[in-house]
Amino acid sequence: MIWLKSAILLLGIGGAHLQCFTPDANVPPLDKNADLSGVADFGFTLYKQLTLEKPSENFFFPPYSIWAALVMVYFGAAGNTQAQLEEGLRLKDKPSAHRLSKGLEILYKQQNNANISLDVANRAYFNESFTLLPCVQTVFPDELRVLNFYDAKNAAGAMNAFVKETTRGLISNIVTEDMVAEANMVLINAVYFKGFWKQEFKKSNTNKKDFFVAPSNKISIDMMSQVSDFKYGESRQLGARVLELPYAGSNLAMILLLPSSNGNGGSSLANVVKELSSAALREAISPGKLQSRRVDLLLPKFKFRAGLADDLVKTLKTMGIVDIFDGNSG
Repeated sequence: MIWLKSAILLLGIGGAHLQCFTPDANVPPLDKNADLSGVADFGFTLYKQLTLEKPSENFFFPPYSIWAALVMVYFGAAGNTQAQLEEGLRLKDKPSAHRLSKGLEILYKQQNNANISLDVANRAYFNESFTLLPCVQTVFPDELRVLNFYDAKNAAGAMNAFVKETTRGLISNIVTEDMVAEANMVLINAVYFKGFWKQEFKKSNTNKKDFFVAPSNKISIDMMSQVSDFKYGESRQLGARVLELPYAGSNLAMILLLPSSNGNGGSSLANVVKELSSAALREAISPGKLQSRRVDLLLPKFKFRAGLADDLVKTLKTMGIVDIFDGNSG
C-alpha cells in the first residue's frame, strides 16, 4: 500500500522569537519502550476534536507529523506562546522535546528496507525579514530555510519542490503564491510511505460488498478479503475488537479497531473514539493481549482527497494553540 500526506500551516509567528538552547549533541534513536504517550494523546485529542466538528466524515491525517511540525515552532516560542504549545503538544521543556523529536526522526529513518519506504520531512520557511540566530540554524540545519516571501512565485516554487521530492512526485503543489505572500512563516510537513503487507491481499479476492458507514446506512464498495493468521484480541475498555496487520520485513504494523457491536446497547464507533487514549491503546496491544488466531478479514479499499487545512487550524485553536496563528499576539 502507498499513503502520503502533506500538511501546511501559515503562521503569523505571534510570540515566536527563535531562541538558543543547548540540545544533546548526539541523540540516539528511541527504543521500543520509549514513552510516546504525549505524541499519541496529542493525536487522539486532535482526532476527537475533529470528529466533534464533523461527526459524519472520515479523516486521514498523520498525528506525529503535525506534532513534529509544531514542535519546530515550539523551539522558537517564548512566553504565552510557549506555554500554549507545551500544554497542547504535551511537552515538558525544550531539551527533552529535542531528544524526543530527533529520536523519533532517527527511528523512522531506520525503518526503511527493501519492503518499506518511509520518508518524513519537516521544514519551516521564514520570510527574509525574520532574523534567525546562527545557533538555531546550527541545531536545525535541514529544517529551517529563509526565503524572500515578497518574491512569492520563487518562494512557493521552492516549497512545492521540497514536497514533490519527498512524496516521489505524488504531491507537486501544496502552496500557492497568494498563500506565501500573506504569511511570515510557512510550516510544511510531508510524509511518504510505501509498504507491502506481510500477508498480501489477492486481487482475485477483492469484491463488491456492503459497508456500513452508519448503523442504518450502507454502501457498496470494493472490499479486500483474506483468511489468515493474525494477532487478534478484544479490549473491554475501548469496546472494540483489535487486530494487528503487519507490514513485511519490519516492525511496523497497522492496528485496526472495530466496535464490538453496532446494535443498541452495544459499542459504537463514537464510544470507541471517546475512550481512545495512549494508555487504553497500550493496554489493548500489550504483550499477551493479542493472540494469533485464524481471522476472516474484510478491509475496504479507500482513497482520501479532501484537505484538512482550515479544520486543522480551527481545531488546534480549540485545543489552546492560538497565538502562533495570530501575528499580533505576544
